[in-house]
Amino acid sequence: MSKLKLVWRDENYGHVRNAFAFRAHFDPEISNSKRNTAVKAFLANGFEFDDARASWIARGKPEDMPLWLAEALEDAGFELEHGGAVPDALDDSTPRP
Repeated sequence: MSKLKLVWRDENYGHVRNAFAFRAHFDPEISNSKRNTAVKAFLANGFEFDDARASWIARGKPEDMPLWLAEALEDAGFELEHGGAVPDALDDSTPRP
């Protein structure tokens, strides 16, 4: 199982509002194929890479968005660790609709 650490960030300043953001750290280095799988999960769950902030950001999204992303990554075979400003949704067990 590939390890992935999501370091959650508070990027709600300037022109960004009502957003969830993280930086992804893969440990150990993984194959390009597995990295692409993670990126596809980020995109499929509403996150876009913001070059200026060097973070994956989902703007104006439902409160459960981080939970849905975590579930998708775990389903794809990643062992997750969360750090930083971890969203409240990751402490709940709200099922995905």
